[in-house]
Amino acid sequence: MAKVRKQKFGPGYEFYCPACGSLHATGDHTFNGDVDAPTFAPSIMAAPGQVPRGGVCHSYISSGRIIYAGDCTNGPNGNRPIPFDVELPDLDEVERTLSESGQYTKAAEVQSA
Repeated sequence: MAKVRKQKFGPGYEFYCPACGSLHATGDHTFNGDVDAPTFAPSIMAAPGQVPRGGVCHSYISSGRIIYAGDCTNGPNGNRPIPFDVELPDLDEVERTLSESGQYTKAAEVQSA
């Protein structure tokens, strides 16, 4: 199942961030072409205003996993999310679950780090 998909508007791909509970966009990043085990470079930075709880979401996507950087502040109490390294969820499954619960949100734009 796909963990990333092409954005409808703008360059790049989008993925679901479990720590933020929203979609983030890659922008113009290098992509390995594998939607089931994606790798993007460089790191991805979602700045304040793009993260539902505020703070900064700074991560790396490698082999279908999201690795939160040390300066990431979107976890509980403004700390780095724990665990630091998690499997990216399947987008269709996430959207189905969250849309049924009314909790689905989408981040606007994401800058590359």
